[in-house]
Formats: sequence, structure tokens, C-alpha cells
Amino acid sequence: MAVGALPAPVLCGLIAGLLSLYGYIPYIYDTLRGRCRPQRSSWLIWSVPSCVFFYTHVTEGAGASLFFAAVQCVCTVIVFLTSLRWGMGSFLRAPDVCAIGVACIGLALWYWTHDPLTALGLSILVGMSGGVMTVIKAYKRPHTESFGPWVIAAVASTLSLIAVGEMNWVLLAYPAYLWSLRVVIVGAMVLSPYRSPPEATWGGEFVHAPEGHLRHPAA
Repeated sequence: MAVGALPAPVLCGLIAGLLSLYGYIPYIYDTLRGRCRPQRSSWLIWSVPSCVFFYTHVTEGAGASLFFAAVQCVCTVIVFLTSLRWGMGSFLRAPDVCAIGVACIGLALWYWTHDPLTALGLSILVGMSGGVMTVIKAYKRPHTESFGPWVIAAVASTLSLIAVGEMNWVLLAYPAYLWSLRVVIVGAMVLSPYRSPPEATWGGEFVHAPEGHLRHPAA
């Protein structure tokens, strides 16, 4: 079948998955090069909802949006694993402990309910608890994040909403949450008073901050 003959939701699903993958590659690359330092607690927490998101799509019989869900699940886990060596933040500081605590409560409730819809709602709550940490870091330390990949991720999330192709709130909820989270992170980096214009690198990250305000990451 020609690409032009594909239904709009299917085409958007394929583009969303490919675009999401395209955004993760420079993010992981920048992390391995030391130019980006993912928040460890955030990516640990996000790994769980992304797996629930993929599981929910499978059980709900999702079609075009399943590819995006699979890319999101695999790449989130990969970023978390790379953050263990090249990321920042401990798992023992008070804010991190609170975020992980909320995530654990959500997982426990999911285990007790055994309901896919409840699992999805709780996974979004879990993801929000992790998102707070990265939003704060993106505002206070924009030089430790890659700007370009977050913009690409926001666009991919928009296309994933279209890829659902129906008013199914179970399938729409998590992409809508991802879109909101990524837009807020991009906004935090743009509005941060600690940034300077980004260098022309693959990831397009904010790599500088005013001297005396923030510590630069190790190269």
C-alpha cells in the first residue's frame, strides 16, 4: 500500500513513532557525551508508566498508536539506564524520595485493583510525580538538558493523539499527559533566566549558564 493511501491515523502513528525515536537518539547521544544529564529519579519513575502505557495499548487493541507506545516504552528504559552513569540527582534527596514514594503508592494501588483503566490513571499520577523533578531541573539547570529532543517529543506526542483515531479516553489519556509534560519542560527551558543561546549541536541543548549561578556538568 502506498504511503499516500494510508488512513490519517495510521500515517500519524507511524510518523509519531519515528519522530519519537528520532528525538530519543540525540538525547541518548548527548547523554553519553556528557552534554545532557537526565534526572535519574524522573526517568526511573517514567519507565514504569511507559510500560503500563504500552501494556494498556496492547490490551485495548490499539492499532496505529501502538508503534509510538512501543518506542516510548523501550527508549524511556534506555534513557534511565544511561542516567545511572551519566545522569544527575540521587535517589535519597527529599524531593526525589517524595516523588518515588508517590510512584510506589500508585504502583501498589494498581496492583490491588487489577484494572487497566485504573492502572492508566495511576500511571499518569506516577509520571507526574517524576515530571516535577525534571521540570524544576529544566528551569534551574537548562544546560543539563537537550532542548531539541524535547521539542521533537512534544510534536510526536501531538501526532500520537491524532493516531488514536477515535474518542477513546483510555488510549488518549497518556499521550495527552505526555504532550502536556513535554510542553511544560520546553517552556521551563525557554523561560529559564539561567540559559544562554544554545550551541549548534545535534541535540541543540542549552549548555551554558551564568557563572556563579550553576555548576557546569562534567564534559
